[in-house]
Amino acid sequence: MKRRIIGLSLIFLFITAIAGAEVARTLNYGQVSVANTATVILAANIRRTSILVKNDGSADIYVGGDSSVTTSNGLIISPGEGVSFPEYYGAIHGIVASGAETASYLEESN
Repeated sequence: MKRRIIGLSLIFLFITAIAGAEVARTLNYGQVSVANTATVILAANIRRTSILVKNDGSADIYVGGDSSVTTSNGLIISPGEGVSFPEYYGAIHGIVASGAETASYLEESN
């Protein structure tokens, strides 16, 4: 009986150590040319912990969570500005009024 209790205690300690262990995080980054039709800036990612989208262009970029984003309903990101989405796992789409603008992104995931 004593061996079984010690064995179970060691298993409990091992599981506790694993549960409290740090998870390795990775950074994914890049740039996307956002057009005047809904453009995927970043696909959905269930492992994402946060994302930052920055407008590196010279005109407003409008962002939203799906391909129905327009210049009328999207969140405006002005040139040089950025928007952070903590704990958002869905896709990010963008659109511009005309031409194309560059959006940079930095995604943290585990």
